[in-house]
Amino acid sequence: MGEFYVRKLAQPMYTFNFPYVWKIKYDLSNIVKIVSYVLICGLFYRILCVYGTIFGVNFNYFSVDFGNTAYHLLLLRGEGKHLDLSPNFGRLNRVFAPFSPPGPDWKMATRCAFQPAWFTDISGPDSRRFSAMADQISMTISGDGLQVTVEVIGPKTTGEEVAEALCSHGITHGIQSQLILEAIDTAKKSGRPVSDVLVAEGTPPKATVPTRVEHRPRGQEEALPSLKSVQTLLNLENPKEIEKATEDVEVLAVKKGDLLAVKILGTFEPGKSVKGDPIDKFEDEGEQNPQLQPGFGVELSSDEYRATAFGYVGILDGKVAVLPPIWVASDDMAACYVSLPLVQGSAQPDLGDISEALAAAGITAGIVETSVQALSDKLARQDLDQVLNALAVGVAPEEPVDAVPEFSFAHESQAGAVREDGSIDLKDRQRFPSVVKGDLLVSCQPPVSGTPGLTVKGEEIEIREPIAVELEAGEHVRSSKNGDVQQLFSEMDGGVGVQMVETSTESVTLHRYTISVRSLAEISGDVDYETGNIDFKGNVEIKGKVVGGFTVKATGDIVVLEGVEDGAEIRGDGNLTVKQGIVGSKTKVVVKGGVTAKFIQDASIQAGGDVVAESYIRTATIQTKTNVTVEGGGATGGIFGGKTWALKSVAAKNLGSERSTTTTLFLGVVPEIFEAYAELTKQADKANDSREALLKVVGVTELKAEEIQKAMLRNPDQKNEILRYVSKANEYAKKQMTALEGLKMMRVDLKNSALDAHLDVTGTCHARVKIRIGNLEKVLEKDVKAVRFHLGKKKEEKGVVCTNLSEVGKEE
Repeated sequence: MGEFYVRKLAQPMYTFNFPYVWKIKYDLSNIVKIVSYVLICGLFYRILCVYGTIFGVNFNYFSVDFGNTAYHLLLLRGEGKHLDLSPNFGRLNRVFAPFSPPGPDWKMATRCAFQPAWFTDISGPDSRRFSAMADQISMTISGDGLQVTVEVIGPKTTGEEVAEALCSHGITHGIQSQLILEAIDTAKKSGRPVSDVLVAEGTPPKATVPTRVEHRPRGQEEALPSLKSVQTLLNLENPKEIEKATEDVEVLAVKKGDLLAVKILGTFEPGKSVKGDPIDKFEDEGEQNPQLQPGFGVELSSDEYRATAFGYVGILDGKVAVLPPIWVASDDMAACYVSLPLVQGSAQPDLGDISEALAAAGITAGIVETSVQALSDKLARQDLDQVLNALAVGVAPEEPVDAVPEFSFAHESQAGAVREDGSIDLKDRQRFPSVVKGDLLVSCQPPVSGTPGLTVKGEEIEIREPIAVELEAGEHVRSSKNGDVQQLFSEMDGGVGVQMVETSTESVTLHRYTISVRSLAEISGDVDYETGNIDFKGNVEIKGKVVGGFTVKATGDIVVLEGVEDGAEIRGDGNLTVKQGIVGSKTKVVVKGGVTAKFIQDASIQAGGDVVAESYIRTATIQTKTNVTVEGGGATGGIFGGKTWALKSVAAKNLGSERSTTTTLFLGVVPEIFEAYAELTKQADKANDSREALLKVVGVTELKAEEIQKAMLRNPDQKNEILRYVSKANEYAKKQMTALEGLKMMRVDLKNSALDAHLDVTGTCHARVKIRIGNLEKVLEKDVKAVRFHLGKKKEEKGVVCTNLSEVGKEE
């Protein structure tokens, strides 16, 4: 005889009810029922297997349901083996053989409900196989029992394996089936494991009535006052501002141990853990709601908020807090008691309360006990008449005295100029001041150590060690010592040079000065940190380059055998010759003579003589009182971008380019005159606008007597105001006339100075080049070749004209 047997299991996930209830026997009377039932089971199993194929689920096992209790179903035959209703349901097992029940905990089914066997306690013939699968899945249950995560779900992990793992851990509540399916599907499709998958989530307890804080004010108030204004007052830096701010502040003062508020606990709904256990312990809302936590100067004990020291009580940042009535200076070098107007019910402090308030404010040092006692006495007599009362004073540090060398020559010769903040500019070395034999070059006193300070909060104010100085005699220099004072003397006439090397450890800084006297201002390498800035009376030859950030000054000629880098500055009374280029938008050259360089790029050049570039000038600002010449030929030779000023002439192969920025040339005018002309124009326009605006207010268009008279007749009650506006308009009219007269004179001067100024371009002058000669301007609309630009001298020639260079030769 064959029968269906079931075992009681965990609550299944899906249930499919079939109302077929009977006991199966092998007799001819029930053959129709047996065949029908097997066909129905096979068809239903086929449907489940198709579903499993689509969603990656294996349905080899089923469950049945007695009412609300879940069971596992085994279709058994033979010697305890299960009946395999394969997906190919047309090929059913041939014979039902007699068999014995699998165990005492199995019962015969009287009502069947089929469902997938996931998430059930699978047992029977294949239970060991499923237990081995579950052991490979690592699960983590959170400490509060509300979350379960699987460490890794791999491409071959199945739903049965996850189900067995959950069952083995007793997880029955909040199973996240959709997340599990998605993780399995993702791992299967991608071929890569999915980490930290949430597979179950319990229900946390939920607050129904939140915990609250109930205040215990002293007077008629229903709640404690806000401390925001008190906090703002105590954070002010100026004592006068504090005294003024107290006029609008009233406070409630309390003593140590005073009850300020109580915590009223709320109610909550219990939750359920992932194992189905109830969670009736609600977490302290103080961790979730910071406003339930005690604020500064308050402790929470047995749901009571009490003051930890004397101070002003109230609400600060949503919390019950007590601020000590102590103002501390921003540098922590002074502490004062702040006496504020008190509301009814406030506590009066005694000597112990004041000491507690100081401790609460972190004041531990410099406390003047006599001042504390005097304050306590005044508070007891209620005759305190000032807001701030000094109670503690810090100890100011004594700063160390550095050893500073005292140089005897005119230009202070040292490793760097001392800035206002005491730091040293290592670039400003003022090299080669003139000295004579026997001169005292430098002397230096030893350093003096300082004394640390102490704040009122007991923090030491550290001080640095003083800077020590060592004087070292270089070439033609003699060393001597007078007591503790070091001295260096010159042994020849010449220029003195100073080099400094700084050596620092964790505690000591040493400046070592090497002093040398030489007869020539000759720099063997670059002008950089090794040489410092150069300032010499005479000629200077630099065999290297001038590094950015350094300055070269000379009363004679300056020769640089390499280049001038971005940020360098050169000033001289003679000529400047640079064998390579002068580059950099921060580079500045100012010389009274001429400037010659291989090329000039981005730099600013001011010269009294000719400016000559062998190759090109690119996006630079050139100013000269004579001529600018670019000797370079080919497409790369010329002036490209920037502004070029020349009183006499400019000559170049090319001007501008198809892609370059605007190239502007000014001839016959210097920048100072041009700026003065522009300023006068601006003044004239401004005066005219102001005059018209004033006249518009009074309703007239011109400063004529008849119009002003009509305006006063129209508004007799505003006669004085109209006359005032007219008087002001007259002043602006005079300013405008003065500016216009100045412009007229400047136009004549500009035209006369620019009559012979010209621009020669032997190659191409590109479109967009702007040429200004005197006060007249021309912007090229197209390219022109081999031309000269100048002011028209004939009657028919007006403004800036362009003449072919071949014709210029004939005219001259």
